[in-house]
Amino acid sequence: MDRFDSMRLFTRVVERRSFTAAAADLCLPRSSAT
Repeated sequence: MDRFDSMRLFTRVVERRSFTAAAADLCLPRSSAT
């Protein structure tokens, strides 16, 4: 995961207040989001 993807994930986690929901939104495995 590059820096841009990491920032996009971080932003989505903040918006959704959930690592699981953010991972689902971005079509990532949950383990990649934690």
